[in-house]
Amino acid sequence: MTAATKGRKSQARKTQSGLYAEPMDSSAPGERTVLDLPEALLNDDLAPLFWRPERMDQPTIAWLGHTPFAHWLIGAQHPRVLVELGTHAGVSYSAFCSAVLKGKTGTRCFAVDTWRGDEQAGIYSEAIFEDFKRFHDERYAEFSELLRCTFDEASTQFADSSIDLLHIDGLHTYEAVRHDFEQWFSKLSDRAIVLFHDTNERQADFGVWKLWEELRGKYPSFEFPHSHGLGVLLVGKNPAEAIAQLCQLDSADEAIVQRRMELFGDRWRVEAAKTLEIQRLSRTLPTDVSALNAELAAARKQIRAGMQALEKANTNLVARDEDIAALEHKVQERDQQTALLNREIELIHSSRIWRYGSFLRRLASFPNAATLYAGRTIALRALHHLEGLPLGKRVTEWTITGDDPQFELLWRGSQPLPPGHYRLSAYVPAEAEALTDARLYVDSGRGYNEIERIDLRFRSNGKGLAASTFPLSVAASKLRFDPSDRSTQITIGRIRLRRLARVEYYACLIARILARHVKSPGSLVRSAARGVKLLRQSGLRGFAATLRSAEARGALGSVTYEGWIALNDTPTEQDVADLSQRLAQLEKKPLISVLMPVYNTPERLLREAIESVRAQIYENWELCIADDCSTEPHVRRVLNEYAKRDPRIKVVLRDKNGHISRASNSALEIVTGEWVAMLDHDDILRPHALAEIVLEVDRHPDAELIYSDEDKIDLEGRRYDPCFKPDFSRELFRSQNYLNHLTAHRAENIRAAGGWRPGFEGSQDYDLNLRVIERIAPERIRHIPKVLYHWRAVEGSTALDGSQKNYAYMAGLRALDEHVERMGIPARAEEAPGIPCYRLRFFVPEPQPLVSLIVPTRDKVELLRRCVESIREKTTYRNYEILVVDNGSVEEETLAYFSELKEAKNVRVLRYDKPFNYSAINNFAVGKAKGSIIGLVNNDIEVISPDWLTEMVSWAVQPDVGCVGAKLYYGNDTIQHGGVIVGLGGVANHSHKHFPRHHPGYFCRLKVLQNLSAVTAACLLIRKSLFKEVGGLNEVDLTVAFNDVDLCLKVQEAGYSNVWTPYAELYHLESVSRGVEDAPEKMARFNSEIAYMQRRWKKIIERDPFYSPNLTKAREDFSLG
Repeated sequence: MTAATKGRKSQARKTQSGLYAEPMDSSAPGERTVLDLPEALLNDDLAPLFWRPERMDQPTIAWLGHTPFAHWLIGAQHPRVLVELGTHAGVSYSAFCSAVLKGKTGTRCFAVDTWRGDEQAGIYSEAIFEDFKRFHDERYAEFSELLRCTFDEASTQFADSSIDLLHIDGLHTYEAVRHDFEQWFSKLSDRAIVLFHDTNERQADFGVWKLWEELRGKYPSFEFPHSHGLGVLLVGKNPAEAIAQLCQLDSADEAIVQRRMELFGDRWRVEAAKTLEIQRLSRTLPTDVSALNAELAAARKQIRAGMQALEKANTNLVARDEDIAALEHKVQERDQQTALLNREIELIHSSRIWRYGSFLRRLASFPNAATLYAGRTIALRALHHLEGLPLGKRVTEWTITGDDPQFELLWRGSQPLPPGHYRLSAYVPAEAEALTDARLYVDSGRGYNEIERIDLRFRSNGKGLAASTFPLSVAASKLRFDPSDRSTQITIGRIRLRRLARVEYYACLIARILARHVKSPGSLVRSAARGVKLLRQSGLRGFAATLRSAEARGALGSVTYEGWIALNDTPTEQDVADLSQRLAQLEKKPLISVLMPVYNTPERLLREAIESVRAQIYENWELCIADDCSTEPHVRRVLNEYAKRDPRIKVVLRDKNGHISRASNSALEIVTGEWVAMLDHDDILRPHALAEIVLEVDRHPDAELIYSDEDKIDLEGRRYDPCFKPDFSRELFRSQNYLNHLTAHRAENIRAAGGWRPGFEGSQDYDLNLRVIERIAPERIRHIPKVLYHWRAVEGSTALDGSQKNYAYMAGLRALDEHVERMGIPARAEEAPGIPCYRLRFFVPEPQPLVSLIVPTRDKVELLRRCVESIREKTTYRNYEILVVDNGSVEEETLAYFSELKEAKNVRVLRYDKPFNYSAINNFAVGKAKGSIIGLVNNDIEVISPDWLTEMVSWAVQPDVGCVGAKLYYGNDTIQHGGVIVGLGGVANHSHKHFPRHHPGYFCRLKVLQNLSAVTAACLLIRKSLFKEVGGLNEVDLTVAFNDVDLCLKVQEAGYSNVWTPYAELYHLESVSRGVEDAPEKMARFNSEIAYMQRRWKKIIERDPFYSPNLTKAREDFSLG
């Protein structure tokens, strides 16, 4: 250790240990001095930390991680008598003795052991004792003695109060270690320190941790969690000063000491592991060379056989060429015969009899043709940024002259189109790209606007005809068609618009589902079963609503995952070459340990998993496999085969099945890398997976945890169901383990957290992630938005069906509950209703904080009345006031209602007589509010869930939370607001808009708590102090639109998290009282607000951290981009 860090623990002082130094006269009061570099490096008190352990060649290397502390401890305490209970190969005992020898402390040392082993450590051979005795006698015989007997027998040889340092490392059951402590307690002096090894080991019947938890509450203590854990217990009342100070450190300094001691110890542990591995390889090398020579001979034999087969194939090829030439001659003769027949047919068609027959045939087929072509022919009129050149036969070539091309669709009679489902078809002979992002704008009498925009998804038949089905929710007097601006020219022929009957519409949706599953019979059967179940439970209406939602979210659209993969996720040879070059240029190339527990994995899947690691472009890796005592004989055969084939593959074979947590910990024991990436035994890593992790570490050297996107893969290798994740969202993670695969941790963090805990099987990674995240800053959690992991969908896997492992869900809930307890969060963990996710329900402090609900309005009294009365009648939260801000109401009914409200005890009416400015109105009202929490509420809001305000307040009072948003619905029970995604539509838009009310959303995001960059101010809560801290709403640049988004982004920029909760539900009719923004001056204002947002928040508009860059920005449905 160095001198104490400046600014930490002002009471620290210089001790014989060299740990801390008193403040010098030149230091400010309360500061600690820092030794200069020469003084620190020449300080003899620190030398023991750098001493090399003397027993580096032993197979038991776990204690090597604590040898620096053992060296330092002897010098810090100067024990008169040291006793070790359980010595085995002598790694720890030799550390104590070497420190006694080098430090000349005069300590008498005693090692007590039978050297026969026990049920945990196994049975020792006599060679272990003989080897250590020979080592011991050559070095320490003058002051040390080996007592070969039981611990109880040895205790009779020591006087009471004679032992200053006792190390207990025998049988590790709770009963055994407690007995040892109590048996030897009377022998401890008033300076005594007791060391317990394996305080952080909880597998099988290890129980040291349990006794340690009991004792640390009674005595001063300190614990090193690495290398299975080492507990330091101050039993004596007069311990050495340096040890006493160690046990008085605050949590911050404690973590620093733990981390640095772990780093000191890791050096020797890693070196020993490498030495043992070299020894193992040297032993197996002759066998491996013989096996390789045999393989080489076999390969040469195969090559000779292949050459012979090739010569035979060449002979066959010559004969085949002769056959082809003969066939080509026959084809030429057939072509001549065909030409003669075609000439005869032309003569027949030109005859009078054929023409009469043709007329009769067309007349007979007229009813079918009429049905096929029912609908209206549409004419195009260029409105904006388009110039046309007629090509004949109703085909026109249009040149796009700007960035916003627009057509108006014209039809005969110009009668309004009634609500319903329609199909728009167009003949586009060449430029299908022109319809990729096409949009339809509806004029229902209020002019064209973004609210009534329809995103068209054209599907081509491959012969130039493209069609899109869309719903009209209101009657349309006009339609405007905006093609994509990706092309410079568009050739469009005949266009038709046809209304679909209900039966036809739903038949089309069902047909698309069938088309999606036609190549996967099992998937088709499962979909059919779900459809039948839905019909039984929800009837035709529920079934129809599900089909509509599938259409709305693009599940039936033309952008398939296969197509997305082809365009975005198929690396070329040049991509691989570029990646390899970038890797070669890295200054640091950390070793990545891929950790894989294995149990009875099918041989094919096991080999594919291992080969996916061996195929990595980044080559500095090790694969650490723990076989959990598989009963299938092929498992160990395959593992041993690969361990011999590739020295980077390390295998530990467990002799007892302990399930995945214990198996993972066994694999962790052989990890020597700086980073640990987890791989399930039947899954697959992408070839560039580890390369991307290393590059992310290079970009962000302070990263502590890295995760990627993932998808699923079936047994035929077909990829599907991609999970495109947001960057780290704490509340989303507390709702579901969306980090999942691929996740990579710094190895030191896994060890510090205690590894995987038995009892949490199925959610063991979620439990580990929760414990790791408690230790690191959120900004050190990095997300790679690329699919780096294929999750195998096989029977029994949660990749196939999360419901198959209910025990895993309950283990995850228990892990979250313990996380809440450890963190002291004022909440409880609950099951999320209806989905396999979790919910944190926060408690509202008492007394309840006053909430000021601000409701701006202008006339539209019926909307306002429903809003205010629903709040007053349904809200269960008690302590609130309503501030109705009147912005120029003139209708008598409205003014009369204001008079009524003045009589209500918790309602005030404020007058704001300036021109409409949403930001200024709310800022004015905040200044009049009495509450510590502000609620921004539109006048067209209506309460659904009575505890909506309780839920929102419980989040708004959290000190690290900023804005809190609610789940809002249109009057037809479809989603209006599922949170705001910044960048959608150019600036920002609501997620999952128009999804059915009970739809779970993209990976359940409509049903779970989550952090978002922004939420709508139609219903938003924020602490008044924070509202003022960020300057409130922008009255200058954002008078009407996007001011709520701007507020949320300012709050997020200030370091707070915005939260959206699905447990506060309300209706929102979306600005009905303000009317449509179609006047030229209003459109100019709207455009200026867009420009401001794009300047001010350019970076986050380009990349919202809570939305995947792999998803579309053209729609709100989380479909592929």
